[in-house]
Amino acid sequence: MKLFGYRFSYGFFQNDLRIFPELTTIEKIIGGGLPIGAIGGRKVILDQAAPQTKNQVLIGGGTFSGYPLSMATGLKTLELLKKIK
Repeated sequence: MKLFGYRFSYGFFQNDLRIFPELTTIEKIIGGGLPIGAIGGRKVILDQAAPQTKNQVLIGGGTFSGYPLSMATGLKTLELLKKIK
């Protein structure tokens, strides 16, 4: 049985339960334990944050946005977890 998102497997526990929320947020686990966060969700919602959208809604950003060390460790974490999928 998988445990919560990315901690022990590549993917989300919500998928195993067939729960598909409007938005999903994930944090430190995708950065290998370093400060980071991500937002995922349905296209109809995320499209509202696209730069070309009139009256764009901002749904991200912060102190560690694009922080190089978090990005590098996050990429490596996801690569390793994908191998044990």
